[in-house]
Amino acid sequence: MYSTAQPVTPLRGQKVIAAPQKQQDEIAEVAAAMSAMVTAIDQREKEREQAFDLLRQSEKHIREITSSLADGVLVIDIEGLLTFVNPEAEKLLGWTEAELFGQHSHNTLHHHTPEGSAITFDECLVHTALRDGRALRSELEHFVRKDGSFLPITLAATPIVREGMVIGAVVTFRDITERLAAEQAI
Repeated sequence: MYSTAQPVTPLRGQKVIAAPQKQQDEIAEVAAAMSAMVTAIDQREKEREQAFDLLRQSEKHIREITSSLADGVLVIDIEGLLTFVNPEAEKLLGWTEAELFGQHSHNTLHHHTPEGSAITFDECLVHTALRDGRALRSELEHFVRKDGSFLPITLAATPIVREGMVIGAVVTFRDITERLAAEQAI
């Protein structure tokens, strides 16, 4: 604590005037309060760093899990923008996550049928799941690959709900090219 005055040696020709005791006590109180604030800020910074480390570990864990899946996984926000793409989706679609991040999912992946007919936003299963807030499945859809070819898929779109509000959707899909070929061969 700084409540006691320290002796001061005057320089040659200078006169030292001591601050009144009340002023010294006020300065000591301010110094103590500043010290407490710095300690509190340091503690909050440590807590923030710990929370950030936990978040990074959680994200790493989620990425490890989704990297192990045999299905493509996309996450879109409420506006339909892609915010996550797992490695299987990258492989199946020909795009990297970096290329797809922030792109509109419908305009990029699901805008036309293989026959050339346009799929409107309202007809899109993924965006219907977002709009209606319910999980939807389809046994035959097509995504457009980066090279412009069509990938036949089964698809499930499940809304992400936070505090009663739809904030996005998880889309899982599987390549059914081989299954369709086998069915045609029969």
